[in-house]
Parts: sequence; C-alpha cells; structure tokens
Amino acid sequence: MPFLKTFQLSMYAQVFLASGLLAAAEGGASPAYLTFVVGLVALIFNDSRREFGLSEWWANGLALGAFLVASWEFMGDSQESKLLAGTHLIIYLLWIVLLWNREMRHFWWICALCLLHVALAAVLTQASWFGMVLVVYVLFMVWNLTLFSLYRAEEEVVSAPTVFASDTGTALLQASGKNAGRHSRVQGNVQSDFGRSRVGSRLAFGSLVTSLSGLLVGSAIFVMTPRVWIPPKKSEQAESPNVSPIRSVTGFTEEVQLGDIGEILESSEPVLSVQVVDNDTNTALDVIDFANSYDMNEPYLRGSVLVKYSAGKWQTGKRDRDPDRMSHAPRLGSRGWIRQDITLEPMGTKLLFAMRPFCSGNFAIGERDGNENALFLAYPSYTISPRTSESGSKQIRYRIYSRPPTNPPSPPKDFSSFRYIETSQKGRELTAVPESQKLKALAQQVAARVNRESLQGDEYTLAVARALESHLRDSGEYTYSLSAAVMDPTIDPVDDFLFNRKSGHCEYYAAALTLMLRSVGIPARLINGFKGGEYDAQDKVLRVEQRHAHSWVEAAIGDHWLTMDATPAAERQRIVASHKPGYWEVLKRTFWGFWRENVVSFSLAKQRREIFDPMLEYLQKAFSSTAGMRAAAVDFWNWFYNTVTNPQRWISIDGGILVFLLLGVPVLIFHWTSKIWRRLRGRWARRKSAHAGPTRLVEFYQRFQVLTRRMGFVRQPQQTQREYAAAIQQVVDATAEEPEMNNVSNEIADSFYRVRFGDDPLNAEEQRQVDQQLQMMEALSKRRPR
Repeated sequence: MPFLKTFQLSMYAQVFLASGLLAAAEGGASPAYLTFVVGLVALIFNDSRREFGLSEWWANGLALGAFLVASWEFMGDSQESKLLAGTHLIIYLLWIVLLWNREMRHFWWICALCLLHVALAAVLTQASWFGMVLVVYVLFMVWNLTLFSLYRAEEEVVSAPTVFASDTGTALLQASGKNAGRHSRVQGNVQSDFGRSRVGSRLAFGSLVTSLSGLLVGSAIFVMTPRVWIPPKKSEQAESPNVSPIRSVTGFTEEVQLGDIGEILESSEPVLSVQVVDNDTNTALDVIDFANSYDMNEPYLRGSVLVKYSAGKWQTGKRDRDPDRMSHAPRLGSRGWIRQDITLEPMGTKLLFAMRPFCSGNFAIGERDGNENALFLAYPSYTISPRTSESGSKQIRYRIYSRPPTNPPSPPKDFSSFRYIETSQKGRELTAVPESQKLKALAQQVAARVNRESLQGDEYTLAVARALESHLRDSGEYTYSLSAAVMDPTIDPVDDFLFNRKSGHCEYYAAALTLMLRSVGIPARLINGFKGGEYDAQDKVLRVEQRHAHSWVEAAIGDHWLTMDATPAAERQRIVASHKPGYWEVLKRTFWGFWRENVVSFSLAKQRREIFDPMLEYLQKAFSSTAGMRAAAVDFWNWFYNTVTNPQRWISIDGGILVFLLLGVPVLIFHWTSKIWRRLRGRWARRKSAHAGPTRLVEFYQRFQVLTRRMGFVRQPQQTQREYAAAIQQVVDATAEEPEMNNVSNEIADSFYRVRFGDDPLNAEEQRQVDQQLQMMEALSKRRPR
C-alpha cells in the first residue's frame, strides 16, 4: 500500500475512534455518530479522488453557523445542555476540517480536535471501557504522529533542491536563501533505508515502545499529582438537590411491589464483598463458619425491613424513631469481637447490609478524606444507615462488630427486648394480615398439626412457626421459579401464589410465610437482602452479586427475632448457579474494579496511604541509614577546619595529610579526568571517521528513489543502483513520450556511481542536468497512477 494511503487511512481510523468514544460516552442520539458518514465522504471525495473540498470562505461560514447552533444549545436550562453545547461545537468543527480543502498543516488541527473528543468523553463517562479504549487511542495517536513525521520528511526531500557532493567531501546546498552556501553532512544509508518499505515492523515496534513509554510517564504523573477536592459552594449545594445519580436497585426501597426483586435475580452485577475478621488478631475467618455459629445455614446479609402489606405491595410502614448512633467500635480492652469488613458498591439506596448480630460499626465514604464516620441504627426495624448524602452513589467501605457466638450455636439477639412492640403501633402492623380467609384457614390448618399438649409457651410458638415454614419449603406442593406470571389478577397476589400457580421466587415464599405467621398470632416482618455468594476460600472473601438477592422472614419468638426461610434452598441454588457470569464477564468486572479503584476513585487518602506515606517512610529510613556517614562527614569537617586554622598543627602528621588533600587529590582528579576524556575523544573520532567518506549519502539519488517509490516501485536489497535504474528505465520508456526521458534513469545511476564510489564531484553544468532529469521524473510520477 502506498505510504500516503496508509497515512490517510490511519488518520481517519483515529478520527472514527475518537468520535465513537465520544458518542458512546454521551449516549443517546449523539451527533458524533454522523462523523462516520462525514469521514467516509471526506476520505473518498476529498482525500482520495480530490473531487470535492470546501473553500476557505465556505469553511469559515460553516464554522460561524456551528458556533451559532452551539450557542442556541447553550441557552438550555440544565447544566448538561451547557456541557453538551461545547461538545457538539467540537464535533461540528471536526466535520468542517475533514471536508475542507486541507493542507498538510491541518493534520495538527484534526489531532487537536480528536484529543478534545477524548477529553470530553472522559468528563461524560466513568465506565471501565473508557480506560481500554483510551489505551488503544494513545497507540493510534502515536502511530499517526510517526507516519505524519515520515510523510513530512519525504515531502521535504522531494521539494528540496538537489544536493551534490562538493570537492571537500561534504554536501553543498545548491540553492539561494538562508541555506545557500551552508555545509551539512548527510547521514544514512541508501541501500538499507530504501531497500524496504518505510512502514514495517521496525516502525510499528518503535511506535509501540513510544506509546507505552508515554502511557507509563502519563500514569506516573497521574499517580503523583495530589488529589485536591474543592467542595461546592453553599449556594450551589442549595440549588442542587441531593438526588443520587445511581438508579436504586429494585427491591431495596421503602416501597416494594411483590415480584420486583425478581428483576435482579438474573443479573450478575456485583453488589458487595464481605470478609469476617477476628478483631483481636486481625486474621480472616471463614464466612460460612461465622454464619453457622449463629444458626444460619448460609450468610444472610440483612438490608431493608418491610412491615406493612396491602394488595401485593410492601412498605416500611410507620417511620422508625430517630435512629441512634452506633458505638464507633468495641470498648478499648474488650476482646473476642468479630468484625465484618464490607465493601458495598453504589446501589442508589442509603441502606447498608450486614450479617446479624451487629452491635457497633463505622465507615468511610470512598476513602476520600479517610475520616471514619458513625453508622446509625433505626428502631425497631434494626436497619443500618449512614447520615450522609453520598451513600448510595459511591462505593462504601464499612465495618460491623458482632459479639462472639455462643456454643452451641443460637440465633442472634438484638440490643434489647422487643416485647414493647406488641402494644405499639408498630406491633399492630407486625400482626396485621390481609382480609383473606383462605390464607388464614390454611395457616390455622397447618398450625393445628402441632401437638399443643406437649409444648408450652415459646416452644409451642417456635414449633408452629417451623411447621408453617416447612409446609411451604418441604411439602413439595410449591416449586421455585423466577416466573411471576399471575393466574388470577382479581385476587391478592399471595393468595394467587398459595392456591393457584404454587410457583414463584423467594419474595412470594417470604410474603406468604410472613402473612401466615401473623394469621396465627406470631409477629413477623419481611426482610430483603442477600443470601450466600461466591466464596473465595483462599482469600476468605464472600463476593455477592445481584442474583444472590433474597427475601426471608424474621419472626418474634421468645426474646429474639428468629430468621426463617421458606424458599426451597436446593431449587434456588440451582437457578442462582445457572446465572453465574462467564469468563468474559469476570474479566470485564476485574478491569472495571481496577479502573474504578485506581482511576475514578483514586482519592487523596488512598494516594497518601499507598504512595506518599510509603515514599516518606522509605526516605526517612534512607536518611536514618546515613546517620553514620553524616557523623563522619561532620567529624572530617571539624578536623579540616581545626587543622587549617591552627598553624601549630601544620608541622605534624595532620599537616601532611592536609597538604596531600589540598594538592595531591586535585592532581589525581585532573589526571584521571584527562585520561578518560582522551579515550572518549579518540572513540568519538574513530566513530566519526567510520561514518565519513564511503558512507556519505548522495542526496540526488535519494530524491530519485522517493520519486520512483511514489510511482509504485521499491528497490529490493539484492538490486544494485544500476540494476534498479535499468528496471525503472524500461517503465519510463513505455510510459513517457518525451525524447528527453530516454535513458534518464541510467544517467542518474551513472552519476550516482561516479560521486558515491569514484569520489568525483559533479560540476555546475552536470548538477543542473541532474536536477532537470529529476524534475522530469517528478512530473512523470504525478501523471502515472499509483
């Protein structure tokens, strides 16, 4: 492929990549998509065929029109419209430059506009794909700049005056102007440089090394630049409501429609990760063993608590009283505590998730400033939340402390007794059931199977609750399915599940069990959270995804809330496992996690902890290790000063050492420096002489090869200059009609051999003749199709 065509295609590939990057970042019907159409038109009709190109007047008029259109967009009310107005102006200007009858210098304009495309895309998106595409764009940009530099160098060779060898063995420019009469040495080798295509593996490898070096230097600058966060003004905070830009995950809001949680049960998006740690030794424990120690067969990460039910809709009911601040951490000196280290991804909700029991905790948002903040516990729902507007929109790391488990395992207890709820408004909500006689009759029928005579008090209540749970989970009458199709929309959705379709996901099982427990007088509430996850036994980390979302029940029995789960565990586990992400999805998440942690959320606190603090510690250690050297230097200076200022010590051993230091050391330094300089100068002179004379490049022959390469010919390494000229002459004779073109290639080759190997410079007349021959070759190259 001709060099010019390679450069043009690479340039348009860079344009399309930058435009696609901006279009994907903006989303919707972005005008950046039209750049692909404009670019193809410009490539075909403006650059290849040269049939169309905007004049300077048209280009200026269209630029003015683009500015007016962007100004009209800027007058929009939203802040987004103002940003997009500037974005669209850059897009319009790129269209005009592509369609313009451009000169070579306008390539820099295209590079600058493409770079602005990438910068604007960085403002509009934080997605992980941007990082991957950005690396590809840097490779393209460096590659195109390399091709552009080579193309300009080639153009200068063709347009420059012919250079001939002078009598002194140097190259003398035969031109007028600022370079007239100046001598210059021309380095290079014709046979090695022009025997192969310029665009080859060496050029590609050099461009790749340059790109990677640029990325390395840019990454270092990014890492070392301090992250300074400037808070918005109070007036700006008042004008902008605290609305999280993250869409709330379905099923974890204050109001949930029965069946909503099923929307995320097929999603493999990451939600959180949890690690259980011994707070005394700071060693990781097995998460599954921790759950089992509290009589839970799997980790149950508790989230929202739903109390009020009506016609298929669950609500939080009456507001909890003002939440109390959880203690920051266990009291100093207390031992045996277990800590849950949890990382929660943005979910659009202020709720935090944790395994019961929880007694205290703290967190830091995004580690922006590193200041730990308190968590708050709402009564009587026992939901955890932070008092901050940033929760739900950023990644959160927090710690939850639990009392050590008992032996044998027992259900977790909350902070205080909850029996007061039986007479409170909240207590009445916990026992309220819909007006469904069939549901009540079924619950009472199942409860009647329990032998009341052999059980008393809380034991009987527990047996009834377990019987209701077993009826839904173990009877085989109900099956687990993600389908939420309603058979009879005229009745309550829970009745439709219990008596008609008898198939559904965890939310239906939990809703049915909650209402059945209430029907027999047992206070109960529905819990939405996550159950299980992908456990990494090596790192002892449980990674939870949206497909692990789950609903279960907490029943008030005795002095604690008993966790109950009526969902068939085996069927649920099978369906959850069927939605496990593939290798590509795992790789994408891994990259996104790296991009988010080290680029998007690279905060000042993290920079201090991972970069600045280790560097400072290393420098302090290095400075401390030089304490002996610094002490020796101080002692030497004291000895030197005392010897110089005390004449009595001049006639002594100290005086002799002083004379040696003042006279002998400079002499030795001068001797060795001169010796090294002579060796370096001799090596440089030998290298200079090795490149002089026979290796001198004859410029007029270099120009000849550039012209023939434009005609589609490249001299092969096995061809001599005379053989190559003879092959070209055959083509010239078949193409050119002018008699002056006869034997022109062979004559240029003869002149080359005379100057190059005969060391016989051309006289003024011969120089003019060769220059005329090259001008005829240039005219022929323009007429001959490539």
